[in-house]
Amino acid sequence: MPRQEDHILEFARALAAVIRRRREKLGLSLTQLGIQSGLSQQSVSYLERLKRLPNIETLIKVSGALKMKVSALLAQAEKEVGKKAK
Repeated sequence: MPRQEDHILEFARALAAVIRRRREKLGLSLTQLGIQSGLSQQSVSYLERLKRLPNIETLIKVSGALKMKVSALLAQAEKEVGKKAK
């Protein structure tokens, strides 16, 4: 049985991938996403590279800049985790 920490890391990886893909789909650079979300370019980069886990405030800011609801962002990450589990 996987440890809870493993599941958290797996979900965080999926969330980072969803954020990066959505940013790229919208044609946004790290700097542009940072400006639109009120975060620094470095903070956005850290999120995408898993150097930092987002808190709820950061998720709200990033999802808004990505023109998504937080729930949709999380659902896509959960879906990605489910794909890998199969």
